[in-house]
Amino acid sequence: MRLTLSLSLSLCASLLAMPREADAADTAFDSSDNLKIFSGTAEDDIPASVAMRNWGFQDEVFFVYERFEHPDLGSDEDRRLYVKGYTCSDDDVCATQSADWAETQIGTLLRFNQGIQPAVAIRRSGGKTILHIAARQMIYGNCDQDFVAYDEEEDEDDDSIKNVDLAEIVWDTDDGEGSTRAIDKNDAISGCEDRGIPSIKYRSSQPYACWTGKPINNADEEIRCGTRSTGGDWDAYGAINNSGFNNEHATFTFDTTTGTDRFVAYTKRNGAGASSYRIKGTFADRANDPTVTFAGDNNDKVDFPTTMLRDDMLYLAWAEDFNNSTATIEISECDTVADDCEDVGGGEWTTTEVAAVSEAKHPEIRSDGDRQFVIFEADYEYDTNLFARRIYFTERCVGSGWTTPVVIREPDTSSWHQGINLGRIHLALNRQENLVHVAWVEWELGMGGVPDDGDIWWAWAEYDDCS
Repeated sequence: MRLTLSLSLSLCASLLAMPREADAADTAFDSSDNLKIFSGTAEDDIPASVAMRNWGFQDEVFFVYERFEHPDLGSDEDRRLYVKGYTCSDDDVCATQSADWAETQIGTLLRFNQGIQPAVAIRRSGGKTILHIAARQMIYGNCDQDFVAYDEEEDEDDDSIKNVDLAEIVWDTDDGEGSTRAIDKNDAISGCEDRGIPSIKYRSSQPYACWTGKPINNADEEIRCGTRSTGGDWDAYGAINNSGFNNEHATFTFDTTTGTDRFVAYTKRNGAGASSYRIKGTFADRANDPTVTFAGDNNDKVDFPTTMLRDDMLYLAWAEDFNNSTATIEISECDTVADDCEDVGGGEWTTTEVAAVSEAKHPEIRSDGDRQFVIFEADYEYDTNLFARRIYFTERCVGSGWTTPVVIREPDTSSWHQGINLGRIHLALNRQENLVHVAWVEWELGMGGVPDDGDIWWAWAEYDDCS
């Protein structure tokens, strides 16, 4: 499966979108309102990915992140997963933060540069906050053909173990790491596969997830989804019509009360070995799994879909021409009350351009009432003909245009890159206090494309309601 590192640099990095105005005061990120939550160097661990969630009523913000050992240390780039949590002080817009949950390692070690790719869901139960983390883990590891469950000490030097499981790790603010359940596993020699790039949500007293899986003896990748009841095991949930060629980068949404009528969006390759893609969406709980195509013909590069359902409006955002100086972030929306949203060409969906920035990728979208926010990763010209990746932010009030994208934070060293390409999610809202939170990885690119130093950053800003 493609694990895009988003390090390619364009020869052009100009903003192509004209400035637009929101209905209320624009949200402003101040340099004093950000916090470095982890810093690593080539002499120790370097951050590879981060995901975040917050619980607004408790003013709690949590980070799940992946660290790996630099290969210059003679390691196999071992990767480990960590969780860390903060409480923002009351009524001061998170001006002060308390690290109430210190950095704690969770899950299993992955070797040989196998990315963990964490995704996080959050809930409250019994007076405590609980995280449900979907991540690539080594649980069974039978792909070394010994039919014995993976053992870190015995199997740590066996580089034939390349295919990994996808697991759910439960962590809570009182008891720390709890149960780990296999979501999709290698449980027999005939079932050795790879899987990853998960999305996970918690609704109606149970977690749901979608991810990319690589079928047995098949070069094609497919979208899989599953769920589990309280205390139960994970089971497949709703087949996704994705036969033929590679399918990946699944994202989904559903009715927040019933946990049904899932809309699963994903990228589909336009043929075996093709470098162009389409964006597909499947209503996986409806009869015959109706599937619609949003973007992409045989020449287009469209990818990285993300979905949102708010106030009966279904949204899908993606990156188009993402390896080009004319790359755009697009968003399409449909009224689920007025339409069944199964006809893209019939006027049920309306598509608009959010931003045009060189090599824009990896959009995420959130909303609070009529105020909507999008972040994405794109090129930035920090010096003449020198480019690095940056995290951009734009917003709108529904009915108005998107504001001109701005870089959330300029790195202390301008040549450093910023990324949100791995881990889900990076954009979260505290709707009780009108706070937007963003997390990302920052790194210095060393020889061979391996980061030499890296940090994980958290930024927040207060926003106004739309008038």
